[in-house]
Amino acid sequence: MNISSGTQLLVNLEAFERLRGALGPRSHEVLPSLLNDFFTNSQILQDAFYTPDTQKRLTALHLAAHTMRSNSELFGAKSLSQLCRQLEQQVREGSLDGVEELLEAIRIETAYVKDVLYNAL
Repeated sequence: MNISSGTQLLVNLEAFERLRGALGPRSHEVLPSLLNDFFTNSQILQDAFYTPDTQKRLTALHLAAHTMRSNSELFGAKSLSQLCRQLEQQVREGSLDGVEELLEAIRIETAYVKDVLYNAL
């Protein structure tokens, strides 16, 4: 089952269920912890934008976006993963143009994904 908002796919719950199955019988213990870590990383991504030194900001944003992208894919959050991939590519190229808007889109998407995934527990 896929949950979407408008035309944009937010979460592929089949991928989330595959993850649950891969975690085995203790998934009910492990999965909430993984989700908490995932959403903590989201805040780290948002905070990275305010690193004062430009080069350190680019590095912090790249690392946080990469982590969020990978985890989003794992949890089935395809559109969030795509936004993080876009941010990752942009900061890898050394550009901060439009990053605030992209981070806002990631923040909004993360809120939707968070709601869906916690309800799927």
